[in-house]
Amino acid sequence: MGKRKIVLLLILILLSGITVFSARMPHGNTSPEPGTGNLEQRIEDELDFEVEMETELIEARKDSIKRQLSLLEKQQKMYLQKKQDIESHIEEILNNVREEYQQKIDEKHQEMLKELKTFEDKKLQEVREKLLVKKEVFGSKLEKMVSRLKQETLNKLMGYRQDITNQYYPDILNYKLKLEIIELTPEEKEDYENKLREIEAKKERLFKQKEEELNQELQNRIKSLEKEFHSKLMAYQTLINQETRKQIEKKRTELETDFKDYVDRQQKLMEEAMELKLEENRDKSLKELSSIKKVLEKINQQYSNLKRELADLEKKGSEGGK
Repeated sequence: MGKRKIVLLLILILLSGITVFSARMPHGNTSPEPGTGNLEQRIEDELDFEVEMETELIEARKDSIKRQLSLLEKQQKMYLQKKQDIESHIEEILNNVREEYQQKIDEKHQEMLKELKTFEDKKLQEVREKLLVKKEVFGSKLEKMVSRLKQETLNKLMGYRQDITNQYYPDILNYKLKLEIIELTPEEKEDYENKLREIEAKKERLFKQKEEELNQELQNRIKSLEKEFHSKLMAYQTLINQETRKQIEKKRTELETDFKDYVDRQQKLMEEAMELKLEENRDKSLKELSSIKKVLEKINQQYSNLKRELADLEKKGSEGGK
């Protein structure tokens, strides 16, 4: 169609030249050759018709290409969605396998925590029981020692009473005999009675002082014993707490090691199960995905070709308009 347009243009130019040449030649009363103007008009009309027809054909082809592009885009979306559905289905299958094995791992972890908690509770109860027994033993020992100290204090106090009684016995006896045997004047009698009361009061005062002294000594010794037994009890508690913590940590390490081994085994089993599931769905899925891939490649190629053709037509239409 382009060559035909060029030919028509050449004819038009040629005819225009002939017309100009004829006009310049001397003639008498000659007139233009009949039919020349009509030929030029027909050629122009033919050119206009050709251009119009070519423009209509370009527009028609452009519309056709746009419809094909729209259809290809829909097909592309449809196949991409189908591809995504297949991949999502496979991922869902794999997720189900993961969840199944993760649930087993979670249950095992809870069992491990429960076992560790039971072990800790048992060991802590053993600590409490050992401390209670040791406290009772120390309490019994302390009670016996305090009882012995009290008895020793009482014996000392009684011995001291006997000592001061013996010390003042001659004076007391002397004054009592004088009061009983000797005929005394009231003044003498009162004097002896006062001296006798002074001696008894002194004895009682010395006894009270000694009693307070011995009681204070007793309390100090009891406090010292209590402090000693408390320190021993605390040392024993520290010792068994350390031993218990070591036992608990050892148990924790054993359980964590067992749990890690269990997780590793489950991980391996999960991978094998996932591989088996993939194998079960692989042929069908791979076949579908391969077909979709080929279709998409074909669609993309057609899409690219049509886009190039549309661009060429757009350019051609633009040049024709000029």
